[in-house]
Amino acid sequence: MESIVGKQIANRFSLQFTSDVKTIESAVAWWGPIVGVALSLWSSLISATEQGLKNSKTVEAALATFQGQLEAIKEPSIDTFAAFASKVDL
Repeated sequence: MESIVGKQIANRFSLQFTSDVKTIESAVAWWGPIVGVALSLWSSLISATEQGLKNSKTVEAALATFQGQLEAIKEPSIDTFAAFASKVDL
């Protein structure tokens, strides 16, 4: 989530959409483009799931790879990420 909103998040449980995102449909509309970008990186997570998330080192490595790829793809999609971040209250 920190990669998506571009800020450090002290308490993940306090995350919420701003008050102008009032319906599930509007939340889905804001999440859609972000999920689309993240889904393009799905193959980097395969190694983490091959053994049912049992090997924590493998899972951590896959997540680090995914996060690095997400950061790399973020720049060309900066408008998408910024629009989403503007709707999130930290």
